[in-house]
Amino acid sequence: SLVHCLRNHEFIDTYIPTTGTQKTVSLKLPTESGDVIFDLVDVAGQELKDTDKRRDAYDNLAAGIVMFDITNVDSCEEALLWIEDLRSVSPDIPIVVVANKFDAIGQMTFDNPTVNKLRNRHKVLPMSVKTRLKLNSPFKSLARLLIKKPLIFTQCENENENEKKKCI
Repeated sequence: SLVHCLRNHEFIDTYIPTTGTQKTVSLKLPTESGDVIFDLVDVAGQELKDTDKRRDAYDNLAAGIVMFDITNVDSCEEALLWIEDLRSVSPDIPIVVVANKFDAIGQMTFDNPTVNKLRNRHKVLPMSVKTRLKLNSPFKSLARLLIKKPLIFTQCENENENEKKKCI
């Protein structure tokens, strides 16, 4: 998962669903104007039906990332429900939508009507947690939305250690 990768700097092949809701990791993105720090809260996707518990988790959020598996149509449909649910509690909250598993090129579901609906309604950012492709891009997008000014990102934490270059 994204949270595991950010916390432990490694990818695990075994899927372990999140249970409950908890602050899981802090992420620092250095910019030329100072650091932007995110305290990440992971909300269990398996508990979509437990409305009260899930909505309690939304109370203090400044922004949201809704992530789905680009190789799984059901995951795309659930992403639409998550966005709708988050908007019902916090209508003006900035949300970034992320399509994970962009490394699985042959398995992507771009021709599906649900995916097209998601892409037509929201800017969808590509990512691969497994290969660390664009791992920080949703946080950079949210930082720009929250701070509402141009940001130049310098070396970012949690970027691929082999790629010591500016993050822009």
